[in-house]
Amino acid sequence: MIGDVWEWTSSEYVLYPGFKSRFSEYTDKWAINQKVLRGGSFATPRNQIRNSYRNYFKPHERILFSGFRCAKDLD
Repeated sequence: MIGDVWEWTSSEYVLYPGFKSRFSEYTDKWAINQKVLRGGSFATPRNQIRNSYRNYFKPHERILFSGFRCAKDLD
């Protein structure tokens, strides 16, 4: 799941409950109309690549190094 492209999810990006940023300009405005991307791409710094790493982007805009995973239940 990690290392090739950021993977789109269907989740809306929201700040985690109780999140307090160290940066005064970081506010809830970043959570509006954004979707969650997970993992990382080959262009992501190695120390940030993990399944739990979360990024965000507006789905109608193109983002380099993003993709999606096709999956099918075996049932």
